[in-house]
Amino acid sequence: MSSIEELKIVRLYRAYNTAIQMCMDRGYTVRHPSAVAQAVRDPSVYSYEHGLDYDWFLQRFVTQRAAASGAERAEEDEDDKVRVPTNQNKLLEENKKRIPMRGAMRLVCSAELDGATDDEEVSLSKRGEKKGSLMLVFFSASPSLSMSELQECREKALLKEANCMVVVSAGKIPPMVRRGARELSGFLRAGTGEEIMSIQLLEEDELAYNIARHETVPQHEVLSPEEAQLFLQQRQISLSQLPRILKEDPMVAYLGLARGSIVKIHRDTKESGPYEMYRQVI
Repeated sequence: MSSIEELKIVRLYRAYNTAIQMCMDRGYTVRHPSAVAQAVRDPSVYSYEHGLDYDWFLQRFVTQRAAASGAERAEEDEDDKVRVPTNQNKLLEENKKRIPMRGAMRLVCSAELDGATDDEEVSLSKRGEKKGSLMLVFFSASPSLSMSELQECREKALLKEANCMVVVSAGKIPPMVRRGARELSGFLRAGTGEEIMSIQLLEEDELAYNIARHETVPQHEVLSPEEAQLFLQQRQISLSQLPRILKEDPMVAYLGLARGSIVKIHRDTKESGPYEMYRQVI
């Protein structure tokens, strides 16, 4: 396997770990795949800082296939009962190509927390979610995400009655697909006017490193609707009077916040010590 292919596998591995951590930081619990749901509770396989063990990830989600020439040569040697030299065995092993099974990597997460007590996990959680709401994370294998694939993922998420869907693309996402995702996210439920499902598109490169775990990134905490209302009432201000933070901000995108949300940002400097700032998402 070439070094480029190895780097792609490592990038996917890191993106998968970030996706799992992102779900947890939003207040969700991984339910599927069941192997991942069990692994995140096993300290020998999963850690808060580094995520899943790399070898465990390879065993579950990466398969190996021999190159055509190597496979044919091996078949001929088997038929002729000729023993393959050691150096040729090594060559055949090197010719094996690792293929990630992105379809099996789909995450199904529930907003019900199993009595989580880890302060670091809860501190970034997206509170105010309806009990039992679902979030699905799809991993696209296409070099360029298409509208047809996006529609297919959306239909699967709707069948699960999910209220949030994230699609992670292996390559660059075309602007047309991003516009389509925004339009699909704008569909409202008849009678209630609620958003049917939130759709978010991310690229593997964006998730190759979890910015929420970086020491220079301050802790972001979203206020629940009740907390936001109380906050504005106590200070006798309106939402529009708060400083702004863009919906495209990396941490806002990581937490999947909607416009109109209020974010509390915890900072700590040597000069002023710990303090808090509040921003409205626009």
